[in-house]
Amino acid sequence: MGSDLLLFGVYLFLIIASLGFHEFGHAWVASLRGDDTAKDQGRVTLNPIAHIDPILTIAVPILAVLLIGFPFGGAKPVPVVKENLKNPRWDDLWVTLAGPGANLVLAVVFGIVLVAVFGTEVLNGGGMTQDRFTELMGNGLFKVLCGLVVMNLLLVVFNLLPVPPLDGSHVLCAFLPRDVAAGYQSIGWMGFVMLIVLLQAGGGQMIGDAIRIGVQALQLDPEVLGRATVSLHQIPGRHFG
Repeated sequence: MGSDLLLFGVYLFLIIASLGFHEFGHAWVASLRGDDTAKDQGRVTLNPIAHIDPILTIAVPILAVLLIGFPFGGAKPVPVVKENLKNPRWDDLWVTLAGPGANLVLAVVFGIVLVAVFGTEVLNGGGMTQDRFTELMGNGLFKVLCGLVVMNLLLVVFNLLPVPPLDGSHVLCAFLPRDVAAGYQSIGWMGFVMLIVLLQAGGGQMIGDAIRIGVQALQLDPEVLGRATVSLHQIPGRHFG
């Protein structure tokens, strides 16, 4: 029991670090493009503590794990003053894409480590046998690496949904007329309502399909990574359910 919970604790910490890396990406590119607001607040750092929000990063993931067995949350949003950017309209797009881009980099890195440590059997079409998979399922590092690839791809896909206040809304607004974009970004809490409706109307399945495509694009076996990640997420349920 103790070793399982320690394993999940390490995994959860690395997810929090991934959220911090996402925000670091926003802050770093904003600084490069002329806005030092986040830099002045100490947010251009890889230290995950600087990006922790007590509610989004601590309370929400813990509650999500206990209630649904799945870590879900966010980091402290990076402040960006668009008027400080060299080209506010398009620089805001690059600042926005830097967050999901950072998670994509992590997914690639964790995927490379997964292959380096456990061999080409984890590649798509690698021919992993059921006996070999059963053996690897007893390896904590294997499950954590699989989970980190999947969860970082989830952060990429989820954040690119075109719903305020997610990153995808900024991407969409870069291509809308200025007055339309300003109105769309100001819908406030309605964005969360739109998100819930989207997820209930098949959005969750679309996100899952997009993650599967992302895993395949990394040349990894989506079946192997998916089953390992599900097993990792079942650990809290086995102990607290």
